Amino acid sequence: MTIAAETDHANQRASFVPKPRKSKAIVAGTRAVQRDVASGGYDDCVRCGLQIKFAAKDHKREIICNIYEIDPHTNKPRWFKLDKFHPDCYEAAGNPHGAVLVQESSRDTGKRQAKAEASRRAQKPR
Repeated sequence: MTIAAETDHANQRASFVPKPRKSKAIVAGTRAVQRDVASGGYDDCVRCGLQIKFAAKDHKREIICNIYEIDPHTNKPRWFKLDKFHPDCYEAAGNPHGAVLVQESSRDTGKRQAKAEASRRAQKPR
């Protein structure tokens, strides 16, 4: 990303004002997880409104929040919605859904599996 593009992105983010939301009782079970942006995903950040884009070379990350509310009929928690954030937007919003759990990158998982397989082969008696 060029300096001009980064500045433009920052200006768009700073000028966006999110719509007010209805006040609902957010309950335990609501959580935030950081993971790789999935290819083909075209979701918008809840805070800044800009698209969370997949980029193969950049290996960008996103924060996904599963949000639960109290069902007024059963008085039990139920899944309400899924919010997505850029990592810096989530932090700037004051971690609205708690601490972020970091999900291991799929690149790291593949490397670890390959290393374990090589180790198994090396230990196998001939």
